[in-house]
Amino acid sequence: MTRATLIDWCMGLAVEARPAVAGDRSGRRRQTLTEMLRGVLTIEDEPTRPRDTNLDLMIRTENEGPLGSAFFQPLPYDKRDAVLARFHKKSVKKGTTVIRQGEVGHSLVVVVKGTLDARVDRKGGAIELGAVGTGEFVGEGSLLARTPSPVQVVAASDCELLLLTPRDFYEIAGAFPALWAELKDVAERRKRELEIHLKKP
Repeated sequence: MTRATLIDWCMGLAVEARPAVAGDRSGRRRQTLTEMLRGVLTIEDEPTRPRDTNLDLMIRTENEGPLGSAFFQPLPYDKRDAVLARFHKKSVKKGTTVIRQGEVGHSLVVVVKGTLDARVDRKGGAIELGAVGTGEFVGEGSLLARTPSPVQVVAASDCELLLLTPRDFYEIAGAFPALWAELKDVAERRKRELEIHLKKP
């Protein structure tokens, strides 16, 4: 269903539900509601943004700073500075645990400089999931699902990080549909990758 079709469908429901009243300004009311719906549904017509490679993210973040990282790309340019102000800077040494496996209510983590390692600790030994490098973020999956973190995230080098508390995460992600969609997409992709790793003998 296209945006125009959806608007017409919604308008049909609105007209059917409203009793006819002589002399009302139905045309103006229809126009006002249409304008409101168009504002809400505009995102549907936005072109799909190509996914950055890890190298793209690293180069852009090194050149532009935190605003070059993946988290900020779906945001409108004029909103990025305000969102950045909600983050807290943190420097960690190599070997520092950034997110504990099983932790509830951890922050979203954006890597401004350095590399994090993600793994799953099991009785038979740790399963390495891969690196989270400069410009990338981690922690979105368990925040969106509101579940304990399924992975342990540890600094593989000295790192400069940005942390976003759960409260700010939900407020910001809920305010920007394009960001929410990107976070959900990344979370689902990582969940599939995790399931594949866990099935390996």
